[in-house]
Amino acid sequence: MIKILAILAATSLTLAAADGSAAEGRHRGELKQAVLEKFDADKDGKLSESERAAAKAQAKERLHEAKEKFDADKDGKLSESEREAARAAISARIKEKHPELFAKIDSNGDGSLSRDEFQAARGQLQALRAKHRAGAQAD
Repeated sequence: MIKILAILAATSLTLAAADGSAAEGRHRGELKQAVLEKFDADKDGKLSESERAAAKAQAKERLHEAKEKFDADKDGKLSESEREAARAAISARIKEKHPELFAKIDSNGDGSLSRDEFQAARGQLQALRAKHRAGAQAD
């Protein structure tokens, strides 16, 4: 379940960069700026290792909180029905806040995100991350 939450959180923030349209590029730029404003403690315009670690720690905490939110029976695990409820809630949030992104992920156009569509989005996100890391290492 944490994978699903992480995938969708990150996907909703980064997948839009995949096709390079102006609106999506703005979204990515806005996200980068927001992250810098929040975590760039020394205000040098980039995240140091410690600043990046702080950002990751906050993301991990948010994922933990999200998992607790969907663990209806509070057994520390997410059952299939709890996972389905989480997917539905996340799907609705993406659809509301990022309709263009939702349309890309909803490959069959049925208005909801299936497990396969979540997994496809995860694959796209991993490819984007790998591409980003390769570019960062080249610098």
